[in-house]
Amino acid sequence: MIVFNTVKARGIRKALALLFLSIGTTLLTSCGGTGAAVKPPPISYAPTITTQPASQTMLLGREATFSVTASGTAPLLYQWYKNGSAIGGANSTSFTTPVVTAADNNTTYSVTISNTAGSVTSSTATLLTGPRAPKLGDWRYLQFEQLPPGFISPPGDPYELGSVEGYIQGVFPAALRMGHIPNLNSGTPFDLCSWPGGFFSLPPSFAYITGSYNQSNSAYEIDYSSYLASINSSNTIILSMDIQPLCGDIAISAIQIANDNGFDMRIEPVTATTLQSQVSSDGASSRIVTAVSFDDATNQIILLSYGWQGDTTTAYEAKTVIAQPADVLTDAASLASQGYFISAFGGNEHDGFILVAMRVQGDNTPRPYWLLQLNSPRQGGDQPTYPIPFTQGFVFWYFYNGDTQFAQQ
Repeated sequence: MIVFNTVKARGIRKALALLFLSIGTTLLTSCGGTGAAVKPPPISYAPTITTQPASQTMLLGREATFSVTASGTAPLLYQWYKNGSAIGGANSTSFTTPVVTAADNNTTYSVTISNTAGSVTSSTATLLTGPRAPKLGDWRYLQFEQLPPGFISPPGDPYELGSVEGYIQGVFPAALRMGHIPNLNSGTPFDLCSWPGGFFSLPPSFAYITGSYNQSNSAYEIDYSSYLASINSSNTIILSMDIQPLCGDIAISAIQIANDNGFDMRIEPVTATTLQSQVSSDGASSRIVTAVSFDDATNQIILLSYGWQGDTTTAYEAKTVIAQPADVLTDAASLASQGYFISAFGGNEHDGFILVAMRVQGDNTPRPYWLLQLNSPRQGGDQPTYPIPFTQGFVFWYFYNGDTQFAQQ
């Protein structure tokens, strides 16, 4: 009996020992002993801004884009503000405005970025409005404003200015001085039937536009209107024209866009008394006059106007001036101060120089304007110098009284 109880007691003690051992192991594991540790929750970092939105000037008729870069624990939530008020749906790293109008001048934009750890608000960026630009794809006027932002044309003087009275402006796809040429002065002793010119080619990434200048010795005798029509196409725009009956000659400069852009040309003969009404009619029909020349054989003024399928609704106001040579730059500057851009230029010292100026209806915002006068290289003067970047673009230039006159707009 005693032996039996002893054996039973030993079994109980062994069972109790195993029980306590199991409990101890569980406690040690729960307290971070010899078992695997439980990971603490991750640390969240509040947003910080690495690149602030930048103030900018945007041309009327274009969209402006503000952007920000930030770091912090994802997900980051963005909310953009205009003049301190939240913009509905503006919840990404950038915000693109609607088409800029004059009322947008001096508006401010900022963005708040937040996550579970906090939030941060950017500095304020200001939007200034510049003069109106053509719609993207509208190559009929101010062609340099179609170039990608920041594009820089090749440096140096692109012209070979020779000893001739009339020059056809070089056609520069790189947005230099998309050609407007003067008529020749029939009283000059110099070669009357030469129009030196040239143009730069764009880098391959911008090779969707090319330039050309052409001179035809026989087109006038045949029919210069047929000649113009023969080079007309929906992706070609003639930017300058000079009809010279004295030589039976015509010269033009043009650009060609790679794709079919839906441009259509009209040849419009007018007189000095009907010039204004015709250009006004063109503008009201969303057409732009791109080239003009006297035709002294018929005592007419020949206009080339273009419509564009990409915009058949914008109405343009027009103003025309036949200026005396000494007044051309002054008249052009006055037109710019009223919001007009010079869309076509031509003429000569005898008949005067024709300025065709147009503007979007109701837009009288003054346009920037630069004038440059220099001695002609043929008289030993200096070669042209450029006070502003090439990308500003020359709207016209002409030769008068031994000097070369430039205008940039």
